[in-house]
Amino acid sequence: MSDDYSRDLKIDPDDLDGGLLCQASLFMEWSEKLAEARTEVDTLKQKLAKARAMHAGLMRMFPERYPELGKNKPSETSIEIALPNVPEVGIVIEQIIEAMERMNVLSSAVASFDQRRSMLKYLSELWIGGYWGQPQVNARHQGGGLPEPDLRTSIDMARSRRTKE
Repeated sequence: MSDDYSRDLKIDPDDLDGGLLCQASLFMEWSEKLAEARTEVDTLKQKLAKARAMHAGLMRMFPERYPELGKNKPSETSIEIALPNVPEVGIVIEQIIEAMERMNVLSSAVASFDQRRSMLKYLSELWIGGYWGQPQVNARHQGGGLPEPDLRTSIDMARSRRTKE
């Protein structure tokens, strides 16, 4: 449908049948987008692991190329601290952060589509119950319209309220 989930989440109360008919396909579409985002995060994590392993090996073999390690023999701790400063590793870390943000937003969108399904159900029940229908006359007033107000009863009720206060 679109990349903007807020548009797909909207419900038209005048087109509940259309909303119900497209609900399953919308839920599936956004679930697939979430699955793609999860795959992207997993792929980037593998890419990060490879980049970290490659540069950690290079740091051990050629410590002089990495001034952040210092002049002494590089320790595991100093290598772990220096790895995020390597441009290739830093870029992949930023990509993972962005991909995880997208994945979290899509996860919330999929949950919102489940809420949309529930809302469509309740709106349909309201429609079936005549919530948006014509006004209905209570059974005791059928045939004669609304009863004439009894002025004496209204006055007596007002007096009884005043005496109670």
